[in-house]
Amino acid sequence: MNLSGLKGKTDMHLFRIREAAALLHCHPYSLYSAIYQGRIKALKFKGNLRVPADEVERLIQRGDRLKVNLSVAEVGRILACSQSTVLRLIRGRKLKAERIGKRYSVSPKRLEDYVLSMPDV
Repeated sequence: MNLSGLKGKTDMHLFRIREAAALLHCHPYSLYSAIYQGRIKALKFKGNLRVPADEVERLIQRGDRLKVNLSVAEVGRILACSQSTVLRLIRGRKLKAERIGKRYSVSPKRLEDYVLSMPDV
């Protein structure tokens, strides 16, 4: 990727999660997961998470690839619910997941589909 597009924006420019995910070629939920794990620095700006441009540039230069699938704990943090609630959603077939050994793995796309299918409250 050409980093020249970021050079002018590195002095405290903040990317939205979707913008940063597009630059990093990953799903936004994978980016959220990495932020919650502390692997990526992010700031709260007007109530939303933002990723500094220098952090995005650092990740691009390092060639970091974010994890593709999410664990039950990570899904719980993203949805702001408990792990048992996530397991109930999986077992009730409301949230599709793959079983790997004794653990479940949820793709970010399937999590997004579930979130979009939820009724507005």
